[in-house]
Amino acid sequence: IRGNRAANRGGGLFLADSAARVAATAVYSNTAAEGAGLYLDGPLTLNPLDLPLIANNYVRHNRATGGLGGGLYLREAIAGLVNNVIADNQAAEGAGLYLWASSPQIFHNTIAQNAGGSGLYLTHAPGSVWPPLPPVPSWPSITNTIIASQTVGVYVDSTGLPYPLENQASLDGTLWWANGSDAAGPGQVVRNHDVNGNPRFTCTGTPPGCLNPYHILTDSAAVDAGVIVALSLPGTDQFVDIDGQLRPSGEGYDIGADEIVSETYSVWLLPPLSVQPAQPGETVTHTHRLLNTGLQTDTYDLRIHSDSGWATLLTAGPITLSAQSSATVQVRVDVPASASAGMSDTTVITATSRAEVDRRALALDITRIPGGDTADLILDEQAEPTVLTPGGAVRYSLVVTNAGPLTQSLPVTLTCATAPTRAIGAWSLPTGCTGDVNRGLFTCTLTLPGGAVPVSRSLGLVLTTTGAYSGLLVSGADVALPPDVTDPNPLNNAAQATVLVTDCLPLRAVGISGPSEGVSGTSSVLTAVLTPAQATAPITYTWSPTPAQGQNTSQATYTWTVTGTQVITLVVENCGGLVSDTHAITVAESGEIRRNIYLPLVLKGDEP
Repeated sequence: IRGNRAANRGGGLFLADSAARVAATAVYSNTAAEGAGLYLDGPLTLNPLDLPLIANNYVRHNRATGGLGGGLYLREAIAGLVNNVIADNQAAEGAGLYLWASSPQIFHNTIAQNAGGSGLYLTHAPGSVWPPLPPVPSWPSITNTIIASQTVGVYVDSTGLPYPLENQASLDGTLWWANGSDAAGPGQVVRNHDVNGNPRFTCTGTPPGCLNPYHILTDSAAVDAGVIVALSLPGTDQFVDIDGQLRPSGEGYDIGADEIVSETYSVWLLPPLSVQPAQPGETVTHTHRLLNTGLQTDTYDLRIHSDSGWATLLTAGPITLSAQSSATVQVRVDVPASASAGMSDTTVITATSRAEVDRRALALDITRIPGGDTADLILDEQAEPTVLTPGGAVRYSLVVTNAGPLTQSLPVTLTCATAPTRAIGAWSLPTGCTGDVNRGLFTCTLTLPGGAVPVSRSLGLVLTTTGAYSGLLVSGADVALPPDVTDPNPLNNAAQATVLVTDCLPLRAVGISGPSEGVSGTSSVLTAVLTPAQATAPITYTWSPTPAQGQNTSQATYTWTVTGTQVITLVVENCGGLVSDTHAITVAESGEIRRNIYLPLVLKGDEP
């Protein structure tokens, strides 16, 4: 996909809410205002089957004339990016990759030598003034990726609010090299298992002079330096590198898009850890891939050890695999009906090479019966009012509900955080709660009564804002069970309420309510309907033509002296500007109004 131009977005490719898999493709020398190589507009979904996958591609020499996203631009998208070389692209920000309110999973990419302010740029969708909504941040997870030779490796913009409303780049197993600065910006950057060293690329040119650009040499700092990867994406892209060679090979994962394959015999079991819940009498299956990541055919003996005796190896051995091939290995765990809550089985799987008996791969399967009782906690948080002036007070109502099945009394812990803290002047906490107003954080311990479920407890908190702050005030709360109780649906354990603190809540719209017909010599009353109803006063009303009564008020009275269609215009203004609406009334002469009279219809005929 080369040499294409787009006036706006996606010079090479534009995907809108697509679950497409773009793989083994060269996206070169395309131009667009934004997202010159690839532009992904959505989807914002957590279903892995609906995610677009960008895997094993070269995205190079693309240029964003509008300044954002030279290689790729993701807008409100959750996607998988695996084994890509994103290099030599140009843009003022996000020369390699620009994320706008996006949270992709990025594994084994090489982001290098992109020209502009940053190789990777994170920012957010801004919040809404009305209705009051918080910003949508970017939260990419970036694993085993090379970030090299850029002015700024990763730049993270800030929403001005704390996590989870803050932009955050989470990097694990990153190789940094020759950047002006590795990370910058006011947002959050979380870094683990950093590697600082020369990636030792084979070459960085273009074919035919450079047949395998941005591959690594055997003495690269990236070799075997990566972390274990969570196999969270569908398909097999995470089992291979950009060339289709199995990974990991040797002693561990290589960082970046390329995996060095240099050992004669090498074996891996993926994932190395599988954890599944189960109930008494239930059967679960753990599935792994056995990989021959060496250069020669090998045969492997499989063994398992189950500490409870519940496990059975379903895959018959020995297994012979040619170089760079794989096979499925499964373990079945039959949980006895007599097993009780809290019991578990731990099974160790071993695959041993017959060619080199010291070569072996291990995997661990844990099957656990959730301990104790289960209770579905539901948390609801409401704020009233949702719009207030600086120095005003807001009342938060929090309701914790136990939806069962546990019917015993239940102690729970409620934690609430409010931001920004500079907006908080004072608060009054309910009984049983303690907090630190300077941190905007309080914790409550309460007991839900026993008995028939659902059963609820309510808490009320009054917070007074400072007179100096205006903007969004965000309160987030979550509720936790004691450790011996399991929640089958933890997603409803958290809630959030947003309040707008402002000196001026602008008008968004006005409507006119009233009759659509009138009679000469009579009067009609028209009423202004404001959106939002809480728009900041003073508000001026200008009716046209001038009414008999009510000019400069929200209600106008018109007395009809002429017939035909009369059009009324209303212009309303407050501190935020002007809005308007029109309303048509058909005026008839006195006595001309039709009245429908309905008479019963009686049919007579011979009886059957």
